[in-house]
Amino acid sequence: MLSEIEKYLPKYLSQDQQAQLFAELDQFPDNIHKRLYSSQRDADLLIFQGDGIASLPFTEFPTLEVRNVKVMIVSNTCDIQPNNERRFPACIVYCPLIRFNAYRELLLKAQPKQIDRIEEHLASVQRQECSSMFYLPAGLRLAEDSIALLDRLAHHQVNSLKFDDLVRDRLFTLSDYGFYLFLFKISIHFTRMRDAVVRGYSD
Repeated sequence: MLSEIEKYLPKYLSQDQQAQLFAELDQFPDNIHKRLYSSQRDADLLIFQGDGIASLPFTEFPTLEVRNVKVMIVSNTCDIQPNNERRFPACIVYCPLIRFNAYRELLLKAQPKQIDRIEEHLASVQRQECSSMFYLPAGLRLAEDSIALLDRLAHHQVNSLKFDDLVRDRLFTLSDYGFYLFLFKISIHFTRMRDAVVRGYSD
């Protein structure tokens, strides 16, 4: 399988960087820990796809309550840079982060007699097997193990955000390995080329 994955490794990486990424993927899922993060881009005044941000407004229907929550950026890096010229205002898309232990407590409260099944599900989440969730172990400025909820997207106009504040509130930037896993995960969650539905054409 890795020989197939190697075809899709980022071409902008050096040969040594590609070899390191390949080695990390070879150890998956036993190395889902702080190697998902990198501190090498901390000084960059940019927001990257996959960054964790300490606070952005979030709401979901049917409630219209707005809360500031920890989030993970889903938008492509170049699409959300404020200095890019556009004919129409761009938005930054993100999803909320929840604490892994809070998710466990929620499940146990709802189904107290299903402890074994819940623990099995939680272990599956940690192995990145749940398509709608991206597991994030504690690391850098993310104090607790967390989960990005990919099926709960929100957006905010880029031109009404202060990017200096977002950079200051950055919790983490993904490493090459973490970013590759993130892209793989969102590609599965949002694009199912083989959904086995014959859609046909208009008459």
